[in-house]
Amino acid sequence: MTTAGDAEPAHPTVGPSAATGIPDGPNGRRAGLLRQAGDTRLLRPGAAPRFESVGLLAVSAGLGTSVLVGQRSPEAAAEIPHHHLDRIFHISDHG
Repeated sequence: MTTAGDAEPAHPTVGPSAATGIPDGPNGRRAGLLRQAGDTRLLRPGAAPRFESVGLLAVSAGLGTSVLVGQRSPEAAAEIPHHHLDRIFHISDHG
C-alpha cells in the first residue's frame, strides 16, 4: 500500500540528521505521528509528513513570537495553525 509518507521527496535538511541518521527529537516524533495518520488515510493526498511537521513547528514558533510582541492577538494567532491542520488532514464528516 502506498501512503502519503511514501511519496515524500528526499531532502537532506528535513528529517534525520545527515550525520547520525537519528531523528531530530520532537520533529521526528511529530513526523512519525503524521505518518501514522497517513497510514490510516487521515492525511490529504500529497501531504508529506516530514515537511508538514517542520512547517507546523515554524508556524507555531513564529506565531508565538508575534503574540508576545503584540503583533496579533492569541485568538487571531490560533486561527492560522487551524488553517494549516485543516489543509493537512482529510477528516470526513461522519455526522
